[in-house]
Amino acid sequence: MCISVLFLINALMLQMTWGEFVSQESKDVPPFRSEYSASSSGAGPCYLIVAPKVIRPTTLYGVTITILDTLRIDYPFISVKIEIRKDETEITSVTQNIPVSSTQTLFMQIPSSSTAGHYMLRIEGNYPHTSRGTVFKNETEIVFSPRFLSIVIQTSRPVYKAGQVVRFRVVLLTTELKPFEDSVNVYVLNSDGLIMRRWVSMQINNGVISHKFTLPQLVNDGFWKIRVEALDQTEDQIIRVENYFSPLFEVHVSLPAYTLDTEKYVRANISAHSATERIARGNATFRMYGKYLKQNDSQKLIWQDKSPMKNGKHEVLIPMDHVRSMMGSLQGIELRVESELMEYLYGETVMGFSHTRIISGLINLYFLGASPMVFIPGMLFEGHVVVAYNDGEHLSSEKLAQSTLRIEIFVQFENGSTLSLPDIVALPMDKHLTSANLGDNEWNGSRRYTAEYADILSVERYWKEGVLYFKFDVPPKVLELTLRAFYEDSEGESMQAKINIMQHYSPSKKYISVRTNSADVEVGEFAVFHVKTNFILQRFQYMVLAKGLLLFADEHIVESPVPTTTTFTIPIDTNMAPGFTLLVYHVTLHAELVADSVFVPVTGFNGFEITLVVNQGKDHTKKTAQAVMTAKAGAFMGINSVRSTAYFMQAGNDINRSRVTESFYAFENFTRAEPKVKWRSRQGLLPDEVSYFSRMSYGKNSYETLTFSGVVIFTDAYLPIRKLTDSCHEKKGYKPCFSEGCFLSTKMCDGYNDCADWSDESDCPLQDDDQYEYRILRMSRSDELYDTAGNDWSWKEMNADFGGEEFFTMDMPAVADEWYFTGFTLSRIRGFTTINTPIAFSSTRPFMMHIEGPTMCRRGEQIGLRLLLLNNEPYEMFVVLTLHTSPQYKFVHVEEGGIVTSYGARLSGGDHQHLVYLPAGAQQHVDMPIAPVVEQGDISVTISAMTQVGRIELVHNITVLGEGAMVNKHTAVYLDLKNKALVLQYLDIYVEESPIVPYQSWRRYVYGSTSGYITITGDIIGPAFPAVPLTTGVVLGREIKGTDGRIFELAVNVWTLHYLRLTNQLKWDITKQVLEEVNVIFGQVMKRFDRRGWFKNWDNSQPSVWLTSWAIRIFKHASFQDWENFFYIEPQIITRSIEWILQFQTELGSFEETTWYHNPLDATMQGKFSTRFNDSLVYRNITLTAHILITIHEVMQMVQGSTRTDAAKASIKAVRYLEHQLSSMTDPYEIAITAYALTLCDSIEKEFAFSLLHSKRLEVADGLQYWSRVPVPGNTIRYENQRPFICPRDYQTDDSVAVEATSYALMVNLMRDGVTVLSEKIVQWLTSVRMGSSAFISTVDTVIALQALTEYAFRARLKDITDLAITLELPSTAGFRETVHIDNETFSDLQMFEVPNVWGHLNVISKGSGQAVVQMDINFGVDYEGFRELAIIETFNLEVKEFYSSFRNKSFITIQSCFRWLLEDPPMSGLSVLELELPTGYNLLESEAERLVRSGVHPTLRDARIIEGKTFWFFEHIMQNWTCFNHTVRRWYPVANISLVRQVQLYETHAKENFIMILVNSTPLYTLNICEVCGSYQCPYCPYYSQTAPFSASKFITVVLLITSQILKTFRQFT
Repeated sequence: MCISVLFLINALMLQMTWGEFVSQESKDVPPFRSEYSASSSGAGPCYLIVAPKVIRPTTLYGVTITILDTLRIDYPFISVKIEIRKDETEITSVTQNIPVSSTQTLFMQIPSSSTAGHYMLRIEGNYPHTSRGTVFKNETEIVFSPRFLSIVIQTSRPVYKAGQVVRFRVVLLTTELKPFEDSVNVYVLNSDGLIMRRWVSMQINNGVISHKFTLPQLVNDGFWKIRVEALDQTEDQIIRVENYFSPLFEVHVSLPAYTLDTEKYVRANISAHSATERIARGNATFRMYGKYLKQNDSQKLIWQDKSPMKNGKHEVLIPMDHVRSMMGSLQGIELRVESELMEYLYGETVMGFSHTRIISGLINLYFLGASPMVFIPGMLFEGHVVVAYNDGEHLSSEKLAQSTLRIEIFVQFENGSTLSLPDIVALPMDKHLTSANLGDNEWNGSRRYTAEYADILSVERYWKEGVLYFKFDVPPKVLELTLRAFYEDSEGESMQAKINIMQHYSPSKKYISVRTNSADVEVGEFAVFHVKTNFILQRFQYMVLAKGLLLFADEHIVESPVPTTTTFTIPIDTNMAPGFTLLVYHVTLHAELVADSVFVPVTGFNGFEITLVVNQGKDHTKKTAQAVMTAKAGAFMGINSVRSTAYFMQAGNDINRSRVTESFYAFENFTRAEPKVKWRSRQGLLPDEVSYFSRMSYGKNSYETLTFSGVVIFTDAYLPIRKLTDSCHEKKGYKPCFSEGCFLSTKMCDGYNDCADWSDESDCPLQDDDQYEYRILRMSRSDELYDTAGNDWSWKEMNADFGGEEFFTMDMPAVADEWYFTGFTLSRIRGFTTINTPIAFSSTRPFMMHIEGPTMCRRGEQIGLRLLLLNNEPYEMFVVLTLHTSPQYKFVHVEEGGIVTSYGARLSGGDHQHLVYLPAGAQQHVDMPIAPVVEQGDISVTISAMTQVGRIELVHNITVLGEGAMVNKHTAVYLDLKNKALVLQYLDIYVEESPIVPYQSWRRYVYGSTSGYITITGDIIGPAFPAVPLTTGVVLGREIKGTDGRIFELAVNVWTLHYLRLTNQLKWDITKQVLEEVNVIFGQVMKRFDRRGWFKNWDNSQPSVWLTSWAIRIFKHASFQDWENFFYIEPQIITRSIEWILQFQTELGSFEETTWYHNPLDATMQGKFSTRFNDSLVYRNITLTAHILITIHEVMQMVQGSTRTDAAKASIKAVRYLEHQLSSMTDPYEIAITAYALTLCDSIEKEFAFSLLHSKRLEVADGLQYWSRVPVPGNTIRYENQRPFICPRDYQTDDSVAVEATSYALMVNLMRDGVTVLSEKIVQWLTSVRMGSSAFISTVDTVIALQALTEYAFRARLKDITDLAITLELPSTAGFRETVHIDNETFSDLQMFEVPNVWGHLNVISKGSGQAVVQMDINFGVDYEGFRELAIIETFNLEVKEFYSSFRNKSFITIQSCFRWLLEDPPMSGLSVLELELPTGYNLLESEAERLVRSGVHPTLRDARIIEGKTFWFFEHIMQNWTCFNHTVRRWYPVANISLVRQVQLYETHAKENFIMILVNSTPLYTLNICEVCGSYQCPYCPYYSQTAPFSASKFITVVLLITSQILKTFRQFT
């Protein structure tokens, strides 16, 4: 009979925990609920059931059941039912008859749909087919883990610049080390943890996902995550994303990440060069700062020096003694070395820095494992001693081979006596002696102990890695062991370590031990195990556990009448890699359960050995490279290389064997210290490497042995637990020591031993929490780090076709640097394999040439293209430079003595050659002067260089712009042929045929500056996608950087997609392309989103209610089910925003702005004061309330939780408020937006709102109707010869407000009445007031107009009836007659024609049926104040002055801008932009402009944007008083004869009609010639004057060059 008393005793013992011993483990003691209804004639334990503590989805969960032979019943078997329940619901079960006196394992499939919850394992054993009752019934809690895959993510580099493409691969392996083939989800999270990209159910190629995405152009510097989600398992890969603007050159400070305190000097190498390797020379200042890491104090200046850097390089040596004297100590010190260089030629100053940490140079000696360890008396003890540097760096094999490692063993017996066992010694290589076999020898008390020498295999590994394996027999009746290790080498360094080892507890002194000789076992081999006992047994049970799963279990028969050692083998399968635990256990005759375990690492990634060779032998010019890789047929093959700067970071972004191995070890339940050593390369030469070793059990009794192995146990046998004398859980703030005693939890891992067994300082995490960030952030940024030139050139992949060798051909970047290649394969059969070590590869070409120069210039300017010639060979070269002939440009000559004029320089065509001598390993700077001779357009400058090692030809593209301040005139006409067969329109061209005005010193426009083009579309919104994506530059012709600008870009792209969708013109190829860009724009919008729910417009501005509401409204428009797999917005973003907005609703129901915006960002949202009947003033915020009401109504479906209820209540209150205010409204804009809001919300007052709206309409000619605060004149009609010529439209007062109000009115009419004559007239008016082919006036009005026109087009369905023939005639151009056909097939096609002769007029003849929009843009440059573009009402004053430096002939220009707002109502402007044109060749780094903004140089200046040739300065508002600010631009490229006149504009962002344009005269720059700006190699007084090649050049090299030249010319003739 299974005695109930015995069970109760055991149940009580099982609940005795080791205080709070690893609180996780205390939960492993099951709160057994047991029921017995058995009666039989037997006695003793009846059953023993062992199962894993963890379950995982999609895996098999095994339970091993042993029915002991002490169960004496009349039945041959017991019926056992096992079930797993989640939250009281069964998810899987199994029932089977288990024979008595046998061990069987039952497996259950865990469903893939399993999720986190409360799981219980319930086991019940019953007598079969009888009513005699239950033998046992137990249940316990088990833990659900979502991890069922190894997921490793590889990225192309660790650090990215905003705007770059991120390429990544995901390797997914099952627990059997085979490819996972199901689909997974992938997310990209920004630095705030919000989802920026999402790919749902991504398909997998042989266990690999390969994809890419583009980062936003501007981000918040921080760490982004690539997240992979498979079922409930998630894995993240961190990447660093930063803003970076490439300077003229960069300063690199090379400093080791760690410096030993034993070094004599801190050594730093400084270099300065551009991204193209051009050396920067100048005066440098060097500084060193120091700080204590733990104190987190400020940096202290330690050392400073100045020195010229004439060759762009410098070495800094700072004595370590100086650092020690300045800091007081070297412990915990971080040093920062800065170098600031002011370049000689351009005066640019750039700073670079790097950090190093001072670490101990002493050797770290320690026993692998946590203290205290556990031994079993009378059994074999084994362990490892590790010798390494403190930072994990290997000791050199030479140093280890000359060292002695000795282990002393002290034992204390139970009777109190002590004894020293023989030392274990590893001698130096030249003295080592092999020892006798240290096998499982029985204890012999009469044995004489002498020193034992470690076996040769262990010593050889020690000499190589620094890890010594040792073992020895422990005598019986030992109570405690103490091991001491002593290290000494030939250099005099010595170190020692100590560890305590406690006795495994067994009250009966019965022990079982398992050990293995298979230290480096591989898949496919057999592992040999030895099980030893000190008592007689007939059988024992064992099980194999890997990754928390039970793989196999059985029992082994022992055929010996005496205590013995039993040996057996287990075959190693892939599911046992990279490591497994063998657990053995047995129930003794005295009903005691004894157990032991051993962990064995397995080499599992050796299924196929691959090789990767990068070959350049086929291309000696090194323009291409070929990678050759071996793989099995069908296997996925992937390679990548990382540039040296990023590689030496070792930031864990690449794939290697250690990363994959670590991902599998994450499955294991290492309760105490992991049996691993992590090796690190101090200089980053190799990736981090992890080595795992076999390990004995840490269980100080059988119960802990089982729990530490990750299993739960059901049994009625006696499971002994040593009772602790001190109960630590009763002491607040205390934790238990491993053996005896307690310690304060705050003193855990503080470096001091508070426990006698040192367990409070055991299992401490490595102090490397900031190592990743330190590696990433310790150095200044450069183009080399971001690899802007490489562009992931070696990111290649394929599936092997037939196996064997596969070839990748790669175009190499023209950079001289080292790259490190990695590669891996993944096969369905062979699994994962990677190359052992990265392969170093140099992309340095024998000869290189780079071209730098402006990509835009003005007509008539002369440009010095900067050529950089690099000889990377150890011999001299002659280089023949050729400027190839072209009708687009000419060569600028400098006369003898450097004589040349700015505007009258001698020019010549044809090929121009120049011979340059390059010494070995040298570089030469050559300025090649050219002058474009075209009026406007794109030119391509071709320059070639020929040497004895080959020929290079490069092309530099330049866009030539017209001279003067550019003025744009736009005309748009709506061709309505719905009820007409013929429509004639005459469009006037604003420009006269000749710019000359007789008898005047000024001219109408600048010669050659005119241009024009005509666009025709069937779409009423204009050209759908003239470019992808639609940006402010494409749509509005200007730059916007704030959040509202990015929202505008998002909105125009989304509404254009909706227009194409609703008119049945959407094509998925263009849709995917647009949505890819929309994701990038969305990321930029989210740059200034706060997790509390609000948006701000600038980094240094405050939250805005209007902006937040506007953003989420556009987000809702962008979120559409048809493309949610391509573009996704988290609903929580909208929910948080609505929750934040609702805080600003007043008790009356209106909404108000934050206290920071008494003058809102959008002037139309300005609240107004109204007078009540008692003459009291009441502040009304009608427009903002209507705006937010529209937003709430539209986003309601995406709002989650209780916020949706709150939003619905707020919506009702807002509706009531607007209804109450409706009768007092007089402003047409207020009425329009309110009517739309009330109609949208189906208010009871919507009809009254409509009638009020209808009463406020205005009309222009032809009955076109609109809504505006002031009348808006239509286009001027000029009659000639009885023909009405439509003149271009000028900006009018309140244009943007009129467009927005009219668009709201159009949507109200469409919702109420559908398409009517009135709505058609409104559409025609909207078309007539366009100021751009794709835009209206400004940002918000354009978006609302697009929305309204999209709704109209959807309802009108004009595409189906459109069949037009439109003929264009330009009388000014003979023979110009173009006919365009618009029908269903060409409805959305953009037809564009250039105007050859920009003067006269355009005849438009349209026939057929349907609709179309014809638009014409005319541009011309002016240099006379009287012809600059003027606003109808003066709103701004603007003055700009330029101050030229004397340095290098005006290389610096300080620009002073002063301005003010002129109107009284409103008292200040809204968001405003100052747009300045820069002289060609001058530039300002955007990061410098941002620093200027942050400095507070102007009180309302918020941001800056720099593009080539222009600077944009963004202001929150412009005040009525004069304010000024200065900024300085520098000459980056030499340009002479610079254009005489440039323009500066100041305008409101949301109301472009409020603007001012002024002209800036640049005569001092106009008079500079090509030599005064050092733009030609012919200038004798410039630093880079290129003379005739010196006579020291060998005659032989000259002959070789001439022969090579002739050969290449002949070759070109034949090819």
